[in-house]
Amino acid sequence: MIAPLDAAQITLRSRRRPLLLTRRRLHRVLPVCRGASSQGRPVVYNASPMTLFGMSSTDSAPADWYLESLRLTAFRVHPIADERDEWMRFVGAEPEVEIRSRAEGATAYISAMPHELGTLTLQVDGTRRKADWFVGAVRLHDVPPALPIVGPLADVLPQLRSFVSDWCARNEDSSRRVAVGLVLLGPDYQDRASGYDSLQPFLPAVHLDGQSSDFMYRINRQRPSQVAATLVNRVSLWSVVRMLDVELGSAAMPVNKAEQYRRRVALDINTAQEQDAEFDASMQSRLIHELLDLGLEISEKGDIP
Repeated sequence: MIAPLDAAQITLRSRRRPLLLTRRRLHRVLPVCRGASSQGRPVVYNASPMTLFGMSSTDSAPADWYLESLRLTAFRVHPIADERDEWMRFVGAEPEVEIRSRAEGATAYISAMPHELGTLTLQVDGTRRKADWFVGAVRLHDVPPALPIVGPLADVLPQLRSFVSDWCARNEDSSRRVAVGLVLLGPDYQDRASGYDSLQPFLPAVHLDGQSSDFMYRINRQRPSQVAATLVNRVSLWSVVRMLDVELGSAAMPVNKAEQYRRRVALDINTAQEQDAEFDASMQSRLIHELLDLGLEISEKGDIP
């Protein structure tokens, strides 16, 4: 996960595999799935590579956004009895590595590499009847400097729409709430002031100047759904992140340090928790597509009512 501005992220390139150094830890760059079993250990499934995406849409998207991750969430009406069944129904292939928690209702994770775009991850929370599907980067992308991203949003949007449609088509369970999450990165800038300048057009209610720092702006702008009798939360979290690109030398010493700043927005578009609703598979499909469109609208027009 990229740190807020002034908590620097450092990317290290070695001959073997790219490494990511945050303020507190150094780890191999893989999609981050937060959570653990009842014993505090993560529960992970890995599956072999497969193709889940198909090019079918002619959508356009703002050209200067990069997709860091996509999330689809469903709070089921009925308990999720078997994470494997949830996985198999959507993926159709056995996990390559399986680690399962024995604690009843514990959180479970399933990971896979579905395409050259990135990694597919299923996270199941049995106690909350919640299933999260993530699409995230499997490697550092070839966007200078190397970034843990899926790709340019305009390029990957057709595949993502195809994935969402496929997810909806295979979903048979009713849900009480659904959500779509998007995390986007903007282009690189050489100084902090330029990064804030690039963020300003997206935030008409906020004034940023060259002296601003450590900025983070979170807001929820509700709208009524156009396809269901429910309110939609349009939550956006805006910031500028500082990144360092470092190459490891022969003695494993960092060299060629390059600094850049990028605007970042994390979107959580979801149906309101306050309303008691039950959405069948058909309605969920319509809602999920509506939530995705609302997120893309924010990426283009910024923080608008």
